[in-house]
Amino acid sequence: MQQLDSVLREVNPSAKSYTKMHEIFKNNPATSVKMVFMEDGSLDMRRYNVPTIRTEVAAIFVGDDGEPPANRDIIFYPVDSLQNNFQNQPVC
Repeated sequence: MQQLDSVLREVNPSAKSYTKMHEIFKNNPATSVKMVFMEDGSLDMRRYNVPTIRTEVAAIFVGDDGEPPANRDIIFYPVDSLQNNFQNQPVC
């Protein structure tokens, strides 16, 4: 099981997102957390579309009603520090 866990953490593109979500939940146990996978509507879902960007991005939204908040303040959670950028950007 440990070997399987290690392999999944290496090859699964969502593993780091789940781990980060778990860390945030562990530090804020009263917070309701959910992960949402959003699809790009411009992609043809009938075929595989090669990624155009080589980085993975995950976002965690916490809303009172379980939905992403309408006015979003994007906060980056790098492993070693906290950055707050792009407050209320219309494209977010």
